[in-house]
Amino acid sequence: ELRFVGPMWKYALDLAQADDLVRDAQERQLSRDSTSKEEQIRTMYAWFEDQINSLQLEGVWDIKPIFDGNELCKALRLRPGRQVGQLLHEQVEWMLQNPQGSPEQCWDYLALRNTYLTETIPTCA
Repeated sequence: ELRFVGPMWKYALDLAQADDLVRDAQERQLSRDSTSKEEQIRTMYAWFEDQINSLQLEGVWDIKPIFDGNELCKALRLRPGRQVGQLLHEQVEWMLQNPQGSPEQCWDYLALRNTYLTETIPTCA
C-alpha cells in the first residue's frame, strides 16, 4: 500500500520493475525463448506511476484520520486493539475515496463498519 511505503514509493517501484525485468531475462535464458516482455513490463510500471501522479497521491502517507483512536474508543465504546486499528485504516481509505466527504458522513460510515467488524472480528477475553 502506498501509504506504508511513503516517500520512498518511487524507489520501491523502480526496484519492483528491476526485479520483474531480471526475472523476464532469466526466464528467457532458461527457456531459450527470445520473446521478451521488457516493453510490457516498462509500460505497466510507467502506467502505475502515471496513475499515482494523476490521482495526486503524492503525500498520501501524511493524511491523518478525522477521528483518532481515542475518539473512536470513547464514542463506540471500544477497547484499544485490532478493531480500532481496522477502523482507523478504513477511515483513511474512506477519506481518500471521498475527498469532499464531511466528518458526519465519515462517522456514519465508521459506525456502520464498526457494526460489521463487531460481528466478524473475534474478541480476546
